[in-house]
Amino acid sequence: MKDSMKHGGPDGEGIYLDDKLPLALGHRRLSLLDLTSAGHQPMADANGNLQIVFNGEIYNFLELKKELTVLGHIFKTACDTEVILKSYLQWGKNCFQRFNGMFAMAIFDKLTSQLLLARDHAGIKPLYYSMEGGKLFFASEVRAFTALKPTWNENEKWKIYFLTFGHLPEPFTTLKGVILLEKGTVATIELPTLFIRQEVFCKFSFQNIINTIPEAVTAIRETLSKAVERHLISDAPIGLFLSGGIDSSLLTLLSHKTLQQNLHTISIIFEDEKFSEAKYQKLVIDKTGAKHSSCLVTEEEFAATLPDILKAMDQPSIDGINSYFICKYAHRFGLKAVLSGIGADELFGGYESFYRTERVRLFKMLPAFVIGLTENFFEQRKKKLSFLKRKSFLGDYLFNRGLYTPEETALILGISVKSVNEALDAIKFSGFRNNKIDNRELVSWGEQNIYMQGQLLKDIDYMSMWHGLEVRVPFLDKELVEIVHSISPYIKYDTNVKKHLLIKSFVDILPSDIYNRKKQGFIFPFKKWIIPVQTTAQRAPEFIKKYQKLKSGKLQWVHYWAYLLACQKQTIKYYDKELKKILFLNLGAFRFTGGIEKFNRAFLKALSDLEVDGKLVANCQSAYDYSVDPLYFDAKNYKGFKGNRVSFVYSALKEARKYDTIILAHINLSLIGWGIKKLSPKKNVILITHGIEVWDQLTGVKSYLMHKADSVLAVSNFTKEAIVKKHKISPEKVSIFSNTIDPYFSYPHEFKKPEYLMKRYGLKETDSVIFTLTRLSASEKYKGYDKVIDVLPYLKNCVPNAKYIIAGKADGKESKRLVALQQANDLLDTVMLTGFIKEEEVVDHFLLADVFVMPSRKEGFGIVFIEAMACGLPVIAGNKDGSGDALQQGKLGRLINPDSEAEMFQAIVNTLQKEENTINVRAKKVLQQKVKKAFGYDTYKRNLEEILV
Repeated sequence: MKDSMKHGGPDGEGIYLDDKLPLALGHRRLSLLDLTSAGHQPMADANGNLQIVFNGEIYNFLELKKELTVLGHIFKTACDTEVILKSYLQWGKNCFQRFNGMFAMAIFDKLTSQLLLARDHAGIKPLYYSMEGGKLFFASEVRAFTALKPTWNENEKWKIYFLTFGHLPEPFTTLKGVILLEKGTVATIELPTLFIRQEVFCKFSFQNIINTIPEAVTAIRETLSKAVERHLISDAPIGLFLSGGIDSSLLTLLSHKTLQQNLHTISIIFEDEKFSEAKYQKLVIDKTGAKHSSCLVTEEEFAATLPDILKAMDQPSIDGINSYFICKYAHRFGLKAVLSGIGADELFGGYESFYRTERVRLFKMLPAFVIGLTENFFEQRKKKLSFLKRKSFLGDYLFNRGLYTPEETALILGISVKSVNEALDAIKFSGFRNNKIDNRELVSWGEQNIYMQGQLLKDIDYMSMWHGLEVRVPFLDKELVEIVHSISPYIKYDTNVKKHLLIKSFVDILPSDIYNRKKQGFIFPFKKWIIPVQTTAQRAPEFIKKYQKLKSGKLQWVHYWAYLLACQKQTIKYYDKELKKILFLNLGAFRFTGGIEKFNRAFLKALSDLEVDGKLVANCQSAYDYSVDPLYFDAKNYKGFKGNRVSFVYSALKEARKYDTIILAHINLSLIGWGIKKLSPKKNVILITHGIEVWDQLTGVKSYLMHKADSVLAVSNFTKEAIVKKHKISPEKVSIFSNTIDPYFSYPHEFKKPEYLMKRYGLKETDSVIFTLTRLSASEKYKGYDKVIDVLPYLKNCVPNAKYIIAGKADGKESKRLVALQQANDLLDTVMLTGFIKEEEVVDHFLLADVFVMPSRKEGFGIVFIEAMACGLPVIAGNKDGSGDALQQGKLGRLINPDSEAEMFQAIVNTLQKEENTINVRAKKVLQQKVKKAFGYDTYKRNLEEILV
């Protein structure tokens, strides 16, 4: 859990393990005060009775330190962590009321066997905890819980909340039973019983204490100035986010008084001038002389950074990407902490929501069923009127800030509207009191406690921590929040000027051009950038609908982004162009067995994986297959015609029009290729060639396709040379696309001969086993196993204990021929014909053997060779066909003239004698790794991606 948050605490780490209780406290440190090892955590008091882990800052720690020193406490460090411990020793739980800062902390008190969890007054720092299953876990980020237990169950309602709010309102998270400790609260947990008691030590309420503008201006001016000064305390480099708006400009101007020439500001700029605030940033920079860094964020950087943005997002949010970039650049420029203007809009009325309360009140006077009809509006902003049928505070808030209506959320998630509404009805906003306060104060409460709390603060925290940066928010200083809450709404808000009281308080230092302009906010050109962001789950009907609406302008980017995060986060990807649509046509991959069928299965698996990776979209049709193995390809996207060739051809020609690329898995599909090229000459057609079927001169549609195909894939160099020579095809048109070991092939880790096969075949430990695995057909007499039988009588003079196992299904004619060869050479005890062997026994047969021999003369490639070598088995093959490619022209195995019995004899003898003398496990592993690197599935998949994408 600790190390999952290393990004937020790169400067140190520590763990405390209690010697009596089953208790562990972990910490990652981001050093800002007392950069020495004295600030290391977990930190103990002098007597070792207290242990603390603490995240955040106590801004008034120097004042508290002075007070505690007078009371007799002695300090050994210059950090605020020690001040917390001394404060707890002096005042107990009452100490939390005295802290002005941002914090999430745990204090373990050995004397009372209590663990205290506490969170600051404004909830700036998150503190997540779970008490499921009689255990307590807590952390600063939700990712820590899944680091502990990757299979942690999801909160079944989180998607409802997210699609409705655009974030997860507190206390909810995406994980079941993991919630946020309420802000301004200390939880006392008895150990080891885990009995928990929570007490609120800080809660703000709206009071009309300050009723004149001069009084309010004086209070705001003094309090914010002191707050900024407190927030600038740091032993590490500190700076400010400067957007050019009122809030960040004001913080920069106030910070200049303290930092002077050390004032460092940072801002984000874009190529699109519509989003640029450089003009307003310059006004403040010129006035302060700040060291300013403008960082240009481009669409290309957004695309390249998207995967990291998704990793950084600890909890889903429709915002946060802007925070990611500003934090990224602040860290890059060497800053450890920055000040942000979060909180000003929520406290002083900076949003439009403050000024539409009267319209909302009037609209709510309509009957609920009438308001509900607005759900049928086309425009999203009008649909949101339907939230008001709730006629409650939540309905008002969602009208201002809601995303998807319950009807839309239900449709996206495939659940009932009733279940969505029940989940929303269950939300209880702690601390909310509707005691007939001004409607604008109600808006302020919602903006502070729902929007700012659940979205803005959460986003800036995990994005800043991801970059090892601390963000401080002076507008949420405890004293300032108290002051603002005590100001009468009648002077706090002005219908004509947003944040008028804040402007009046600092009108002498704020440039008028900054507060007289229209509010822009910190926004990115997402509308343009988000279109290439899609999902690798391209076929999801809801995604297709959302994406088409986005591209046509009928859906706002924020609604599309929310849908992706809720339903497709694991598959989000940025595409600079539309995905290619591939149609793979084959004769069969699952109905029969054989080398070409194996090739097709691997090809299907690679297409499937490339789709999952978001590289392409692929469908398949097969002439003879009845069904498909879902391990290799999704059955929904695979159609087998069960031998109905007419229907297969008709369907293939019809469907081909919908695809960018059509792949023909065999030359016998030439009729379809001819039809495609006649109907759509510009369609990209790829032909796969294997071996003997294309080595001789072709005629008719086969010849036509060979020349008209846009590219030809040959499984071996031998096949490529035959194509180029026989058919006069340009070499540039033909690519070598070698075969592969099946993606589910079981690579052995140990190289022992299976005992059950030794018993089955009556073998002794001293026997040397020669092995061949192939289809035994009277029409395929070029495999060479009969040649091996011919040399066996001579071989036994050198290797008397030699045994030859020939595995594979034999037709009747070939079976009789082989038996006759056995008898003629007196080899009935030496040659064993096993017949068909089960797929699950193939690897064991390779392990049983000492050498694999198949001196074929017409092999297209020879998958069996690479499978044998993948088991560490030496291979002898012919040098007159595609076998040379499988053995990498002799680098991986022994190539011989298949017509030379002398070469065959010598090669087998040399290999067997070597195996007898040196059973080298390391050599077998080396061979296995070499063949895996050359012909393993990962290599095959990369090669296919290069060809298709």
